[in-house]
Amino acid sequence: MKNLFFGLVATILFSVTGFANTTDAIHPTMKEVTTTVATILLETDNTITEYKFNSVEEFTQHSDSIIDSLNELVENGEECSITITMSVTVTAEASVGVAGGSVSTTVTGSVTTSCANAVAAGKKLKAQLLAMAQ
Repeated sequence: MKNLFFGLVATILFSVTGFANTTDAIHPTMKEVTTTVATILLETDNTITEYKFNSVEEFTQHSDSIIDSLNELVENGEECSITITMSVTVTAEASVGVAGGSVSTTVTGSVTTSCANAVAAGKKLKAQLLAMAQ
């Protein structure tokens, strides 16, 4: 009787610890996709130029050269004003089986300044925008 009792206890303990050691991912079929889109919109008195980027890294790499190119407006010698608008949108999409959804967050900043101050204002706007988007 004693051996039967200890045998049952041992069998139950091995079963329970065996179940405890099996681990599955919490959501093995869950898929998550994060996309980022960034834009720079430059509006002067007579032109509108828009640049689109597919990632924050691409935005960071190429935006400085775009902002630095605004020095050409000053070299023309004309008084002008420029509106610089920058936007970063991050979209996170998740799905489990057939159910899913997405959440989008957009951070936008805009500054209107004289062409002489455009480079400094553009770089400051970019720094603030990237700080908020992260």
